[in-house]
Amino acid sequence: MQQKKPNSLIGNWIVNTEEYNIASTLSEKRVGDFNREEMGQIVDLMANWRLMLGVTNEVTQEELVFITQFIYDNFKYLALRDLQYAKDWAIMGKTDVGFVTQKTFSSYYVSKCINAYELEKRRIINEISHRKERYETKKAINKPSQVSPQEKANSFKDYLLTLYKSFIDDREYVDIGDMVYNWAKENNLLSLNPREVDAAMLYANERIREYKISEKSVSTSLNLLPTDEETRKKKYARIYILNNMFRKYAISELISKINLDYFKNQP
Repeated sequence: MQQKKPNSLIGNWIVNTEEYNIASTLSEKRVGDFNREEMGQIVDLMANWRLMLGVTNEVTQEELVFITQFIYDNFKYLALRDLQYAKDWAIMGKTDVGFVTQKTFSSYYVSKCINAYELEKRRIINEISHRKERYETKKAINKPSQVSPQEKANSFKDYLLTLYKSFIDDREYVDIGDMVYNWAKENNLLSLNPREVDAAMLYANERIREYKISEKSVSTSLNLLPTDEETRKKKYARIYILNNMFRKYAISELISKINLDYFKNQP
């Protein structure tokens, strides 16, 4: 028994049973790969189709086999269910195949029905494909792709260099999300003894006082700081502690402390 291939067209973008059924035909066995027994199923389908049309003249097995051979020669890329849908849709009037006499059942008529079915199938497949594309685009926007620890480490290195350069150039900076502070604390690079903490708080209080005197004098980067006073004070204190770290260590020493393991659990 042939195993069905994975069908990438089937997913949450399918909106009804008909779409699911049509999309499913794309992963089913093709007429061109049928064995003798499966070819017999097409013969039976042709006999059923003829009966449902109400064709009154007698038919021979040879005629049905001839039509089946015609299908094999010209539509071997279709699945058995495609032929079933071509029959059903033609009989129900879903596809327009023109007038059919009740006296004959021919390869010409079957060909017209299959071609009409294929036009409608193509329209449905295109609609599903476009909907799938929109669905996956929206999903990609809402759920960004995973970033590897190596990529996170490289981004952090660039960010650390930016803050260090700001310190060297005596420019104000903000450690957004306390990224460098938390990393440095994890790696025991900070002096957090009571004396340094007290000095950091004095620095923070002085900066808060300066901020209140003239907010206009605060650089653009520090506008990223929280607006509430207590949180802003904590930020200033941590900047003071980071400055001391930058005075103590060369940037090459700090970069050497960047370890991939740290970034495996970072968002």
